[in-house]
Amino acid sequence: MLEQAGYKDRLDTLTLLRFLRARKFNVELSKQMFINNEKWRKEFGTDDLVRTFKYTEKPQMFEYYPQYYHKTDKDGRPVYIEHYGKIDLNAMYKISTADRMLQNLVVEYEKVSDPRLPACSRKPASSWKHAVLSWT
Repeated sequence: MLEQAGYKDRLDTLTLLRFLRARKFNVELSKQMFINNEKWRKEFGTDDLVRTFKYTEKPQMFEYYPQYYHKTDKDGRPVYIEHYGKIDLNAMYKISTADRMLQNLVVEYEKVSDPRLPACSRKPASSWKHAVLSWT
């Protein structure tokens, strides 16, 4: 149905399954959600942003909003950590703008689906036990 509607990108099984799960496998609602997502991506310029965006203020922002990935859980998913208690929004707005922070979030979430999740999925199962033990 999506191919017939002219969509060619992001039609892989895992992406489509994500939309189906989000709408409890209602195909019509999932299709509409996918179309709305593609419309937003185009309006926001996500694909171009991912290729060109440089968040040069990231090291300074980390001081006021520490966030990072650290290893993987036992199922191979990346563990994302944020230190909310250290967030200082006023200081962050002196370094960056809300628009740049949003652009950074979009680029970071794009990196989660590719390349982070595929890399974590390729991680050998034997190293999961080592990763879990090293956290304790």
